[in-house]
Amino acid sequence: MDATPTIADASDPLLPPRLFANPMIVSGIVIGALGSAAMLGATFLLPLFFQMVRGAGEAASGTQLVPLLVVSTFGAFLGGQFARRFGRVKKIMLTGLSIATVGFLLLAMVDSITPIGLVLAEIAVIGLGIGVCMPNSAVVVQNACERRDIGAATGALLLLRSLGSAVGGTLVGAVLAVGFSARLAGTALAGKIDLGSVHGAGAVAIPAGLAGVVRDALAGGFHTAFYVCAVVTALAACVTALMRDVPLRS
Repeated sequence: MDATPTIADASDPLLPPRLFANPMIVSGIVIGALGSAAMLGATFLLPLFFQMVRGAGEAASGTQLVPLLVVSTFGAFLGGQFARRFGRVKKIMLTGLSIATVGFLLLAMVDSITPIGLVLAEIAVIGLGIGVCMPNSAVVVQNACERRDIGAATGALLLLRSLGSAVGGTLVGAVLAVGFSARLAGTALAGKIDLGSVHGAGAVAIPAGLAGVVRDALAGGFHTAFYVCAVVTALAACVTALMRDVPLRS
């Protein structure tokens, strides 16, 4: 009786282990996953920030997210054009991630009285930086693998990007909730209110005299979450800086 086939017996496995022996492929996947985490973190945080800190409605908060999405699309186009022109992507990605990191750091200093035009400009900076980086992370992976492995490598990248997005959304949500609770510690609302009870259909009534305390605690929680996003893009920039600058195949 024949033995049961194993992964090692497969002549063409769905996800060849040899892919992960290539440091360029691993670097591209890590950069893509971190970039996705930061992008989803921003997409998750910004509508809540506009609603909970700046008092915008649901429709307005969605509209104010448009610069992030539009400029990230333009950044992706721009990054592709630069890669095509120069034949290398390391410096392009490093520049994009540095821009995104600066954008998150600037956004971490925004409060309820910051002019909306300045806030939208900072959001556009983030979109530009991440947009320039993300498509080129796929180019790194596809350029580093053998032609027979391009499909498998691209699939691995997309899968781990999705996981990065899930981790990013969960991470910034947890940081926001913990930061909010920590800033309420020592006030009259300590232990009596959480982030979920501030917003939504089940929101509790907050005494008028303590509304400012809650707003300041919310702003502080968002600031911490944006700083975490900046750390994520900075880590991606570090991985990019350590990556070899390999010329693109024609």
